[in-house]
Amino acid sequence: MTIDTYILNAQILKNSIISHLDKEVVWGAVLDVTSKAMKPQRERKVTKFRGTIYTDGVGVSVLKQNYDTKKKGGSSGGKPNSIEADEFQYIEELGKEDLLAGVGKCVLIDPGRRDLLYCMHEKSTVENKMICRYTSNQKAIETKSRKFRKLRNNLKRDEVIAAELSLSHFKSSTVNKDKFVEYLQERAKVIPVMKAYYLNEDRPAAEDQGADGFLPFRKMKFSSFINQQQADKRLAKKLRERFGNDAILILDNWSAGNIKYHESIRGDGMRRMLAKEGFQAYLLDEFRTSSLCPSCQNGELETFKKAVTSTIEVTAKVPLRRLWNCDIAATLNFRHILFSMRANGERPERFCKSKKPLFTGSKRKNMSSSSASTSQPTKRQNNPL
Repeated sequence: MTIDTYILNAQILKNSIISHLDKEVVWGAVLDVTSKAMKPQRERKVTKFRGTIYTDGVGVSVLKQNYDTKKKGGSSGGKPNSIEADEFQYIEELGKEDLLAGVGKCVLIDPGRRDLLYCMHEKSTVENKMICRYTSNQKAIETKSRKFRKLRNNLKRDEVIAAELSLSHFKSSTVNKDKFVEYLQERAKVIPVMKAYYLNEDRPAAEDQGADGFLPFRKMKFSSFINQQQADKRLAKKLRERFGNDAILILDNWSAGNIKYHESIRGDGMRRMLAKEGFQAYLLDEFRTSSLCPSCQNGELETFKKAVTSTIEVTAKVPLRRLWNCDIAATLNFRHILFSMRANGERPERFCKSKKPLFTGSKRKNMSSSSASTSQPTKRQNNPL
């Protein structure tokens, strides 16, 4: 839970004054602002307590910032917005000199759900493959997220499961007064059971339900945070060992929402982590890079959910049908775009978004009427692809 100056003043201190608040005076009513934990840090003492703390009901974390928090629309005192724009430029915005300066150093990266990062060097060939994969399974092993999830599910007590199930029948986000009162009443009934399980940090973990199978949730949360940091360091080290210290990373701008049974995608966070580790990173528009064939450069790829047979028959017909991995196809198309940008300063036409204006309903109706007035309709040709 986050508690800032406004929440403290209005909800805890019950003060009706909500404008022009002095943070030191407001927080001085509940905290010792002169204590060691609240003092400014860093060499110039610019990292200060700005009126925000985090708490999980047991421990408290004091948030210190280099800048003061302002309301939206403030003209000064806020965090600069130019950092992210400078760090993650699109390669289309770079000049030809900058593109030619990175010849032989670029690493094309396609993020995804199974392969979180599929990396291919621009000099990679069939004989000399320069590929690096970072999968979701590898991340689960390094961060121990799967292990902690199984522990939470296997050692959860029966009464806690019943309490959470009964509480799930009520919505905490409702704006209906009567329904929210029902939620509070149900929560008051189950909170003793949930507190005894989730807030008990002193009892050891046990494998059976009958021996008080409590877990150190705060320690597990802290371990997950440390494991994630170590996994990021290992990933950066692996990329340097594979592609060199002067590698230039080109990532596509793919992003996706959360779906059921899948962990959330780390998009912007992954890019910021790579930039923080010292890599020079750029973005690339992924338009049609996963839908066009990188071999024939004209045909579209056909997706399927189930393979009909485990063997593949290659015939003498043109074009040859073959199976493509979507990550390999995307990175090969990235390379085509990169080479075209270096040679011509433009993306290939098949990867450009159409700039033709959309027809309105009246225009489409006029076109259909004019085509119907012709004497002989044109015969539609079947696409061999």
